Amino acid sequence: MIDLARKGPPGLSERFRARPPRSMFFFLFPTLGDAVVMTGPLGWFRRRYPEARIVVATSALARPILEACPFVDEVWLRPRSRIAAMLGFVARLRRERFDLGINTYGQNNGLLMMGLGRMGAIVGMKTSKYARFYDAWDESNPDENLVVEGMARIARMVDVEPGDWRPAFTIPPEMAQGAREWLVAEGLGPGEPYVAIQVGASNPNKAWPLARFLEIAARVEAAGVRCVYVGGPAEASALAAVGKGRGLNLAGKLEVLETAEVLRGARLLVTNDSGPMHLAGGVGTRCVAIYGPTRPINHPPYGEGHVLIPGACACARKDQDSCLGTCIAAVGVGEVWQGIEHALNT
Repeated sequence: MIDLARKGPPGLSERFRARPPRSMFFFLFPTLGDAVVMTGPLGWFRRRYPEARIVVATSALARPILEACPFVDEVWLRPRSRIAAMLGFVARLRRERFDLGINTYGQNNGLLMMGLGRMGAIVGMKTSKYARFYDAWDESNPDENLVVEGMARIARMVDVEPGDWRPAFTIPPEMAQGAREWLVAEGLGPGEPYVAIQVGASNPNKAWPLARFLEIAARVEAAGVRCVYVGGPAEASALAAVGKGRGLNLAGKLEVLETAEVLRGARLLVTNDSGPMHLAGGVGTRCVAIYGPTRPINHPPYGEGHVLIPGACACARKDQDSCLGTCIAAVGVGEVWQGIEHALNT
Protein backbone atom coordinates (compact mmCIF):
# COMPACT_ATOMS: atom_id res chain seq x y z
CA MET A 1 0.00 0.00 0.00
CA ILE A 2 1.25 3.47 -0.75
CA ASP A 3 2.19 5.58 2.24
CA LEU A 4 -0.73 7.90 2.87
CA ALA A 5 0.71 9.18 6.14
CA ARG A 6 0.64 12.81 7.25
CA LYS A 7 -2.19 14.14 5.06
CA GLY A 8 -4.25 11.18 3.92
CA PRO A 9 -5.49 10.61 0.37
CA PRO A 10 -6.66 13.46 -1.84
CA GLY A 11 -10.26 14.37 -1.10
CA LEU A 12 -10.71 12.66 2.28
CA SER A 13 -10.59 15.89 4.28
CA GLU A 14 -12.69 17.67 1.66
CA ARG A 15 -15.21 14.84 1.78
CA PHE A 16 -15.86 15.32 5.48
CA ARG A 17 -15.85 19.09 5.13
CA ALA A 18 -18.65 18.81 2.58
CA ARG A 19 -20.53 16.11 4.45
CA PRO A 20 -19.62 15.91 8.15
CA PRO A 21 -19.71 12.44 9.69
CA ARG A 22 -22.83 11.65 11.67
CA SER A 23 -21.13 8.88 13.64
CA MET A 24 -17.53 8.10 14.59
CA PHE A 25 -16.05 4.95 16.11
CA PHE A 26 -12.72 4.81 17.98
CA PHE A 27 -11.00 1.50 18.71
CA LEU A 28 -8.79 2.27 21.71
CA PHE A 29 -5.82 0.50 23.24
CA PRO A 30 -7.03 -1.42 26.33
CA THR A 31 -4.77 0.07 29.01
CA LEU A 32 -5.98 2.63 31.55
CA GLY A 33 -3.24 5.11 30.72
CA ASP A 34 -4.02 5.19 27.01
CA ALA A 35 -7.72 5.70 27.76
CA VAL A 36 -6.91 8.68 29.98
CA VAL A 37 -4.64 10.23 27.35
CA MET A 38 -7.22 9.74 24.58
CA THR A 39 -9.94 11.68 26.40
CA GLY A 40 -8.25 14.93 25.37
CA PRO A 41 -7.93 14.22 21.63
CA LEU A 42 -11.53 12.99 21.56
CA GLY A 43 -12.45 16.59 22.27
CA TRP A 44 -10.79 17.69 19.03
CA PHE A 45 -13.25 15.54 17.10
CA ARG A 46 -16.23 16.63 19.19
CA ARG A 47 -15.49 20.31 18.64
CA ARG A 48 -15.10 19.86 14.88
CA TYR A 49 -18.17 17.64 14.49
CA PRO A 50 -20.46 18.60 17.39
CA GLU A 51 -23.49 16.76 16.01
CA ALA A 52 -21.69 13.44 15.45
CA ARG A 53 -22.26 10.46 17.71
CA ILE A 54 -18.94 9.30 19.21
CA VAL A 55 -18.59 5.66 20.24
CA VAL A 56 -15.40 4.19 21.71
CA ALA A 57 -14.36 0.59 22.35
CA THR A 58 -12.10 -0.06 25.32
CA SER A 59 -11.43 -2.54 28.13
CA ALA A 60 -13.47 -3.07 31.30
CA LEU A 61 -10.64 -1.49 33.31
CA ALA A 62 -10.63 1.72 31.26
CA ARG A 63 -14.39 1.91 30.74
CA PRO A 64 -15.14 4.21 33.74
CA ILE A 65 -12.76 6.86 32.40
CA LEU A 66 -14.42 6.93 28.97
CA GLU A 67 -17.89 6.94 30.52
CA ALA A 68 -16.79 10.01 32.51
CA CYS A 69 -15.49 11.77 29.38
CA PRO A 70 -17.87 14.53 28.22
CA PHE A 71 -17.02 13.95 24.56
CA VAL A 72 -18.16 10.30 24.44
CA ASP A 73 -21.74 9.23 23.74
CA GLU A 74 -21.35 5.48 24.19
CA VAL A 75 -18.70 3.04 25.42
CA TRP A 76 -18.40 -0.50 24.11
CA LEU A 77 -16.23 -3.25 25.50
CA ARG A 78 -13.55 -4.60 23.19
CA PRO A 79 -14.22 -8.24 22.31
CA ARG A 80 -11.96 -11.04 23.39
CA SER A 81 -9.53 -12.32 20.76
CA ARG A 82 -11.77 -15.23 19.86
CA ILE A 83 -13.45 -15.80 16.52
CA ALA A 84 -17.02 -15.90 17.86
CA ALA A 85 -16.59 -12.72 19.91
CA MET A 86 -14.93 -10.87 17.06
CA LEU A 87 -17.62 -11.91 14.57
CA GLY A 88 -20.28 -10.69 16.98
CA PHE A 89 -18.45 -7.37 17.23
CA VAL A 90 -18.29 -7.08 13.43
CA ALA A 91 -22.04 -7.69 13.23
CA ARG A 92 -22.62 -4.92 15.74
CA LEU A 93 -20.45 -2.54 13.71
CA ARG A 94 -22.38 -3.38 10.54
CA ARG A 95 -25.68 -2.58 12.22
CA GLU A 96 -24.37 0.83 13.28
CA ARG A 97 -22.90 1.81 9.86
CA PHE A 98 -20.38 4.32 11.22
CA ASP A 99 -19.32 7.09 8.86
CA LEU A 100 -15.77 7.18 10.23
CA GLY A 101 -13.63 4.66 12.09
CA ILE A 102 -10.35 5.49 13.84
CA ASN A 103 -7.92 2.75 14.82
CA THR A 104 -5.59 4.13 17.48
CA TYR A 105 -2.18 2.59 18.13
CA GLY A 106 -2.19 0.44 14.95
CA GLN A 107 -4.07 -2.57 16.31
CA ASN A 108 -4.38 -5.39 13.80
CA ASN A 109 -7.55 -7.00 15.16
CA GLY A 110 -9.19 -3.63 15.57
CA LEU A 111 -8.54 -2.74 11.94
CA LEU A 112 -9.76 -6.15 10.75
CA MET A 113 -13.07 -5.81 12.60
CA MET A 114 -13.54 -2.22 11.49
CA GLY A 115 -12.79 -3.16 7.89
CA LEU A 116 -15.31 -5.98 7.96
CA GLY A 117 -17.74 -3.66 9.75
CA ARG A 118 -18.40 -1.66 6.55
CA MET A 119 -17.53 1.83 7.74
CA GLY A 120 -17.63 4.86 5.49
CA ALA A 121 -13.90 5.52 5.96
CA ILE A 122 -11.16 4.20 8.23
CA VAL A 123 -8.01 6.01 9.34
CA GLY A 124 -5.43 5.21 11.99
CA MET A 125 -1.91 4.21 12.88
CA LYS A 126 0.10 1.83 10.71
CA THR A 127 -0.54 -1.88 11.28
CA SER A 128 1.44 -4.97 10.33
CA LYS A 129 -1.67 -6.56 8.79
CA TYR A 130 -4.90 -5.67 6.97
CA ALA A 131 -3.67 -2.28 5.68
CA ARG A 132 -6.01 -2.66 2.67
CA PHE A 133 -8.89 -1.61 4.92
CA TYR A 134 -7.38 1.83 5.55
CA ASP A 135 -8.37 4.92 3.62
CA ALA A 136 -5.38 6.64 5.24
CA TRP A 137 -2.82 5.76 7.87
CA ASP A 138 0.09 7.32 9.69
CA GLU A 139 3.34 5.86 10.97
CA SER A 140 4.49 6.90 14.45
CA ASN A 141 7.81 8.59 15.12
CA PRO A 142 9.87 6.91 17.89
CA ASP A 143 10.91 10.33 19.21
CA GLU A 144 7.46 11.77 19.90
CA ASN A 145 4.47 11.43 22.22
CA LEU A 146 3.14 8.32 20.50
CA VAL A 147 -0.54 8.83 21.23
CA VAL A 148 -0.91 12.59 21.03
CA GLU A 149 1.32 13.41 18.05
CA GLY A 150 0.06 10.45 16.04
CA MET A 151 -3.55 11.36 16.78
CA ALA A 152 -2.87 14.95 15.74
CA ARG A 153 -1.84 13.82 12.27
CA ILE A 154 -4.77 11.42 12.03
CA ALA A 155 -7.12 14.23 13.02
CA ARG A 156 -5.88 16.45 10.20
CA MET A 157 -6.61 13.67 7.70
CA VAL A 158 -10.32 14.13 8.40
CA ASP A 159 -10.40 17.94 8.67
CA VAL A 160 -10.02 18.05 12.47
CA GLU A 161 -7.63 20.61 13.96
CA PRO A 162 -5.70 19.30 16.99
CA GLY A 163 -5.51 21.32 20.19
CA ASP A 164 -4.62 20.84 23.82
CA TRP A 165 -4.56 17.19 24.92
CA ARG A 166 -5.55 17.84 28.54
CA PRO A 167 -7.36 14.69 29.75
CA ALA A 168 -11.09 15.27 30.05
CA PHE A 169 -13.07 13.24 32.57
CA THR A 170 -15.38 14.18 35.43
CA ILE A 171 -15.20 12.60 38.88
CA PRO A 172 -18.80 12.17 40.13
CA PRO A 173 -19.48 13.66 43.59
CA GLU A 174 -20.24 10.24 45.06
CA MET A 175 -16.87 8.92 43.87
CA ALA A 176 -15.07 11.93 45.31
CA GLN A 177 -16.86 11.48 48.62
CA GLY A 178 -16.11 7.75 48.64
CA ALA A 179 -12.40 8.43 48.13
CA ARG A 180 -12.30 10.90 51.01
CA GLU A 181 -14.10 8.43 53.26
CA TRP A 182 -11.56 5.74 52.42
CA LEU A 183 -8.70 8.06 53.36
CA VAL A 184 -10.28 8.87 56.72
CA ALA A 185 -11.10 5.22 57.39
CA GLU A 186 -7.47 4.27 56.78
CA GLY A 187 -6.24 6.86 59.27
CA LEU A 188 -5.49 10.06 57.36
CA GLY A 189 -6.26 13.14 59.41
CA PRO A 190 -8.26 16.12 58.09
CA GLY A 191 -6.02 18.24 55.88
CA GLU A 192 -3.04 15.95 56.48
CA PRO A 193 -0.67 16.06 53.47
CA TYR A 194 0.20 12.84 51.70
CA VAL A 195 2.21 11.43 48.83
CA ALA A 196 0.60 8.73 46.67
CA ILE A 197 2.62 5.71 45.56
CA GLN A 198 1.87 3.33 42.67
CA VAL A 199 4.13 0.26 42.71
CA GLY A 200 2.76 -1.67 39.72
CA ALA A 201 2.59 -1.35 35.95
CA SER A 202 0.79 -3.01 33.04
CA ASN A 203 3.95 -5.02 32.30
CA PRO A 204 6.20 -6.37 35.09
CA ASN A 205 9.32 -5.17 33.28
CA LYS A 206 8.05 -1.59 33.73
CA ALA A 207 7.93 -1.94 37.53
CA TRP A 208 10.66 -0.60 39.82
CA PRO A 209 11.55 -3.10 42.59
CA LEU A 210 8.96 -3.10 45.39
CA ALA A 211 11.60 -2.98 48.13
CA ARG A 212 12.78 0.38 46.79
CA PHE A 213 9.29 1.81 46.84
CA LEU A 214 9.05 0.73 50.48
CA GLU A 215 12.32 2.49 51.23
CA ILE A 216 11.03 5.63 49.54
CA ALA A 217 7.83 5.40 51.61
CA ALA A 218 9.85 5.15 54.81
CA ARG A 219 11.84 8.26 53.86
CA VAL A 220 8.70 10.22 52.98
CA GLU A 221 7.03 9.36 56.28
CA ALA A 222 10.21 10.15 58.19
CA ALA A 223 10.00 13.61 56.62
CA GLY A 224 6.54 14.06 58.15
CA VAL A 225 4.39 13.32 55.11
CA ARG A 226 2.03 10.33 54.96
CA CYS A 227 2.14 7.81 52.10
CA VAL A 228 -0.95 6.38 50.43
CA TYR A 229 -0.59 3.34 48.16
CA VAL A 230 -2.95 3.15 45.18
CA GLY A 231 -3.48 0.57 42.45
CA GLY A 232 -5.52 -2.51 41.69
CA PRO A 233 -5.62 -6.12 42.86
CA ALA A 234 -2.08 -6.85 41.63
CA GLU A 235 -0.68 -3.98 43.68
CA ALA A 236 -2.79 -5.02 46.66
CA SER A 237 -1.28 -8.50 46.55
CA ALA A 238 2.26 -7.16 46.21
CA LEU A 239 1.74 -4.81 49.15
CA ALA A 240 0.24 -7.40 51.48
CA ALA A 241 3.47 -7.44 53.50
CA VAL A 242 3.57 -3.66 53.99
CA GLY A 243 3.47 -3.00 57.73
CA LYS A 244 2.11 -0.18 59.84
CA GLY A 245 4.14 2.99 59.62
CA ARG A 246 5.00 2.61 55.95
CA GLY A 247 1.83 4.08 54.56
CA LEU A 248 -1.89 3.67 54.11
CA ASN A 249 -2.77 0.89 51.69
CA LEU A 250 -5.74 1.67 49.43
CA ALA A 251 -4.56 -0.60 46.59
CA GLY A 252 -7.36 -2.85 45.42
CA LYS A 253 -10.00 -0.96 47.42
CA LEU A 254 -10.86 1.93 45.12
CA GLU A 255 -12.79 2.36 41.90
CA VAL A 256 -10.83 4.01 39.07
CA LEU A 257 -12.47 7.40 39.56
CA GLU A 258 -12.01 7.16 43.34
CA THR A 259 -8.32 6.64 42.66
CA ALA A 260 -8.34 9.78 40.54
CA GLU A 261 -9.80 11.72 43.48
CA VAL A 262 -7.16 10.36 45.87
CA LEU A 263 -4.49 11.43 43.39
CA ARG A 264 -6.04 14.88 43.07
CA GLY A 265 -5.58 15.41 46.80
CA ALA A 266 -1.97 14.18 46.87
CA ARG A 267 1.04 16.46 46.93
CA LEU A 268 2.58 14.21 44.30
CA LEU A 269 2.58 10.65 42.95
CA VAL A 270 5.64 8.39 42.95
CA THR A 271 5.05 5.85 40.23
CA ASN A 272 6.15 3.67 37.37
CA ASP A 273 5.00 4.47 33.83
CA SER A 274 1.41 3.42 34.54
CA GLY A 275 -2.27 4.24 34.29
CA PRO A 276 -2.33 6.09 37.64
CA MET A 277 0.53 8.25 36.35
CA HIS A 278 -1.74 9.50 33.57
CA LEU A 279 -4.66 9.84 36.01
CA ALA A 280 -2.47 12.06 38.18
CA GLY A 281 -1.52 14.23 35.22
CA GLY A 282 -5.20 14.48 34.32
CA VAL A 283 -6.15 15.86 37.75
CA GLY A 284 -3.19 18.23 37.99
CA THR A 285 -0.97 16.29 40.40
CA ARG A 286 2.75 16.19 39.73
CA CYS A 287 4.52 12.87 39.27
CA VAL A 288 7.93 11.46 40.04
CA ALA A 289 7.83 8.70 37.42
CA ILE A 290 10.36 5.92 36.89
CA TYR A 291 10.69 4.55 33.36
CA GLY A 292 12.31 1.34 32.12
CA PRO A 293 11.62 -0.12 28.66
CA THR A 294 9.42 2.87 27.83
CA ARG A 295 10.61 6.45 27.33
CA PRO A 296 9.34 9.68 28.89
CA ILE A 297 9.19 11.36 25.48
CA ASN A 298 6.79 8.66 24.22
CA HIS A 299 4.50 8.37 27.25
CA PRO A 300 4.62 11.50 29.44
CA PRO A 301 1.89 12.48 31.91
CA TYR A 302 -0.02 15.61 31.02
CA GLY A 303 1.10 18.88 32.54
CA GLU A 304 4.24 20.52 33.85
CA GLY A 305 6.47 20.09 36.89
CA HIS A 306 6.84 16.32 36.64
CA VAL A 307 10.14 14.59 37.36
CA LEU A 308 10.54 11.83 34.75
CA ILE A 309 13.43 9.42 35.39
CA PRO A 310 14.52 7.33 32.37
CA GLY A 311 15.97 3.86 32.84
CA ALA A 312 18.34 4.17 29.86
CA CYS A 313 17.01 0.91 28.42
CA ALA A 314 17.94 -0.19 24.90
CA CYS A 315 14.58 -1.98 24.72
CA ALA A 316 12.84 1.40 24.63
CA ARG A 317 13.70 1.57 20.93
CA LYS A 318 13.22 -2.15 20.27
CA ASP A 319 10.92 -4.77 21.77
CA GLN A 320 9.57 -3.68 25.14
CA ASP A 321 7.94 -7.06 25.83
CA SER A 322 11.29 -8.88 25.71
CA CYS A 323 12.92 -6.51 28.22
CA LEU A 324 14.30 -8.30 31.28
CA GLY A 325 13.76 -5.30 33.56
CA THR A 326 17.43 -4.74 34.37
CA CYS A 327 17.27 -1.14 33.16
CA ILE A 328 14.60 0.01 35.58
CA ALA A 329 16.28 -1.91 38.39
CA ALA A 330 19.39 0.20 37.80
CA VAL A 331 17.54 3.34 38.90
CA GLY A 332 18.64 3.97 42.48
CA VAL A 333 16.66 5.08 45.52
CA GLY A 334 18.84 8.17 45.81
CA GLU A 335 17.93 9.37 42.33
CA VAL A 336 14.22 8.94 42.99
CA TRP A 337 14.46 10.58 46.42
CA GLN A 338 16.23 13.55 44.88
CA GLY A 339 13.35 13.88 42.42
CA ILE A 340 10.82 13.75 45.27
CA GLU A 341 12.62 16.45 47.24
CA HIS A 342 12.74 18.63 44.14
CA ALA A 343 9.03 18.13 43.45
CA LEU A 344 8.00 18.78 47.06
CA ASN A 345 10.09 21.92 47.38
CA THR A 346 9.25 23.66 44.10
